[in-house]
Amino acid sequence: QVYTSNLFKAGHRIRLHITSSMAPHYDPNPNTGNEIATEKNLISVENRIYHDDARPSRILLPVIDH
Repeated sequence: QVYTSNLFKAGHRIRLHITSSMAPHYDPNPNTGNEIATEKNLISVENRIYHDDARPSRILLPVIDH
């Protein structure tokens, strides 16, 4: 889990960006299942988010008084 907070002004919107890498902040994930630090071959992948009874997904955005 990742915990963070932000104050959104009225009318503002949020966007969710899904990725399997956070380069250049972290080493790119080669998506091969091999050792990240030594893998030379990189494979492009497609990220999927499933949401059904067997594979529920969710994002919790709790609201607190400020």
